Amino acid sequence: MYIPKKPAKYGLKLILCCDNKSKYLLGAIPYVGKQEPPPQGDLSLGHYYVRQLTRPYHQSNRNVTVDNWFTSIPLAMDLQSNCGLTLVGTIKSNKKEIPSQMRSMEGRIPGSSAFLYDDYMTLVSYAPLTKKGKSSKLVHLLSTMHSTPTLGDHGKPEVLRTFLMELAMELICPWAQHRLTRPTLSCELVALIRSAFDLPSQPPQAAQAPEREVALLHNSHFNPEKRCRDCPGTAKKSNVANLLRRKWLTSLATRWILLITPPNSIGLEVHPAGIRDS
Repeated sequence: MYIPKKPAKYGLKLILCCDNKSKYLLGAIPYVGKQEPPPQGDLSLGHYYVRQLTRPYHQSNRNVTVDNWFTSIPLAMDLQSNCGLTLVGTIKSNKKEIPSQMRSMEGRIPGSSAFLYDDYMTLVSYAPLTKKGKSSKLVHLLSTMHSTPTLGDHGKPEVLRTFLMELAMELICPWAQHRLTRPTLSCELVALIRSAFDLPSQPPQAAQAPEREVALLHNSHFNPEKRCRDCPGTAKKSNVANLLRRKWLTSLATRWILLITPPNSIGLEVHPAGIRDS
């Protein structure tokens, strides 16, 4: 499909359902465009995807966190009444169910929140506090998990805090896990990352040895001194790139010569460091 606002404008779109704690992929549905007849029937497309992906977990009292492409009042009611699931997500301001008073910026103080309740649903209208001390737009959130107007330490509603925390964990955790593979990472930072993202802890020696072996395998010039082993101790760092380029060109020339002519017919001897006349 084609999405002009994305960095990669063309590609395949997959709707994923993932566990927020373990980051395990629970299910996926490919987006194949408009179909006739529509598989969702009278449901919106976002409602259909959420209903299908969460089907194995109905009546499990879990929470589903989604963005404003999925969130709607009918979806929240359906999950709560028929599926045994709660919902937290941002919702578009142009939804017909949102009262005009919750969409108006008139009289709103930057950093303030307005709450609206209807049975088991909570609608929050939050005016973000910008660096200039003004709010240019309102953020609306819908929740069936929260029932009280709770504010966090920074004055933000707890509904928004829950949504942002789950979104941040989803975005940051893969990069944090990748960072643990760095062989030069300090033990304090390793312990902090493992505790922050609830990752299994390992003994320092057992955890560091395989990572160091992987680093040595993929980088033959790695050493604790952070200097190329083929350069003398007083060599400039700018010479490292030239040395690697020279070694690469030498090995490339060796392979090319061996492909077109047998070594013995042209009087050359092949050595690990390159070639030379015999």
